[in-house]
Amino acid sequence: MVFAHTEPTASTPAPEETLKEAPTSVTITFSQTVNPNGSDIIVYVTKGAKVSTGAASIVNGDLKKMSVPMQGTDSEEYLVVWHTLSADDESAIGSFHFAVNPNSATDPTAPAGDGSSTSGSGASPLVVILVGLVGLAAGGAGGYALARRRSTP
Repeated sequence: MVFAHTEPTASTPAPEETLKEAPTSVTITFSQTVNPNGSDIIVYVTKGAKVSTGAASIVNGDLKKMSVPMQGTDSEEYLVVWHTLSADDESAIGSFHFAVNPNSATDPTAPAGDGSSTSGSGASPLVVILVGLVGLAAGGAGGYALARRRSTP
């Protein structure tokens, strides 16, 4: 049996969306149920400071939807890094960014993005390193959890 990795299907804010002001939370809906003990969402500004203010949690009992509170700054760009551990112990990681521009002409009736991960050629080296480190940590945590699970009598 082959299992697909859990991937985002939608998010608020959407990838590459430009908002007039920073949101107070980031919510991601995934393609499969996630294990909240092995999954997280972290929000950073492009200079590397973490602005998510707590651990991600399941939204209204929906094991496919997680949200994390955040405190916006005067930054114009935010990076959302997510990692999941699915119910079948498959791990996945990804990221996307959104922007804040008080002078933007955001159309509130425009359709939301599909939650797909993006990468741009303008990503700073710090962001690339940060995403890599989070990926290593998530993979290590998933491997450790799986090893402990298999070694428990």
